[in-house]
Amino acid sequence: MRDEPTGERDDLAEASAPGGIEPNVAPVHPGEILNEECLEPLGLTTAEFAERIRVSAERVEALVRGERGVTADDALRLARFFNSTPEFWLRLQMQHDLEVARGRIGDELQAITPRAGGAEA
Repeated sequence: MRDEPTGERDDLAEASAPGGIEPNVAPVHPGEILNEECLEPLGLTTAEFAERIRVSAERVEALVRGERGVTADDALRLARFFNSTPEFWLRLQMQHDLEVARGRIGDELQAITPRAGGAEA
């Protein structure tokens, strides 16, 4: 399993390309990380894992397939099981969501003229 976030993934994403994602590279879904770096090394099936964290197998399967995102409820359960933090799992989801949105609306974002001046409203 990945260590707790050190900022490395964020640094890599920001440095890889303008806008934060590499061209033609799909963002990594937290479910893929869960499956490849957590469940597979432990030899756990999604059904076994679901039972251990007290959710339905369908819920874990949908997460692993990238059909649903990590919720706060999921993050708490994942953190408890893997002795990590819920923030780790939520940051993975947030990074994925931002990369997907940036890819979807990147041209529109470029067309927005930033407000002149400081950060105050």
